Amino acid sequence: MATDASAATSSESRGTPLEATLLVDPPDCPLARKAPNAAAVSQTLSCAGDCRTCHSEVTVASRNANGKGNGNGNRTAGRGSGRKRIHTSADIGSDCVCPAISAFDCVFSLESIRDGSLVFTIVVRDRELITDIVAAIRETGGSVRLERITTDEAEAGAGAERDEPSVDAADITAKQREAIELAVELGYYDRPRRTDLQELADRLEISRSAVSQRLNAAESKLLRSFLSS
Repeated sequence: MATDASAATSSESRGTPLEATLLVDPPDCPLARKAPNAAAVSQTLSCAGDCRTCHSEVTVASRNANGKGNGNGNRTAGRGSGRKRIHTSADIGSDCVCPAISAFDCVFSLESIRDGSLVFTIVVRDRELITDIVAAIRETGGSVRLERITTDEAEAGAGAERDEPSVDAADITAKQREAIELAVELGYYDRPRRTDLQELADRLEISRSAVSQRLNAAESKLLRSFLSS
């Protein structure tokens, strides 16, 4: 699903577009519950004034690779393909992340779903806008990680260099550093995850909420440094 392309082109003077890939763990998403792993997603939001309904088609691995139906009305994409398409339609709640993203001057699409995490590609012309989008996603109750950010080389021209900003971790406190280093060591950021907040909390001898706060604070500081470099 993409917003109107004019939303991005209206700010063309602001420089070369940036394409960011965000991994979002939503507080609750009917689509992610229906298809926690999807190789491709085609999504449309019905927005008449406010976004009310999410219509989606997802492509998922099929347990039934012989082209026969799986008993719930879905069929694989083709005999032997091992994939099927699922159509969903759900009401949009206050904790849905897609309307939060669509409120910004960007072009975005939900590319896939990995272990319940939504994989978004977002194109913006202003680095600071990515920080604002991340903050808006977190306000819905979701967590978000920046997987990568690059310049849009198609628009920047064949000679454009890939955007590779540096990260300054000087503002991260010792406790935040300890939490994020342990999270990396135990595989909290791996896909799929090899640990969870409870295990991190047990190792650090603090509460789950304290671990979450330390990680979010550290991630926010790293993200701001990444985008301002």
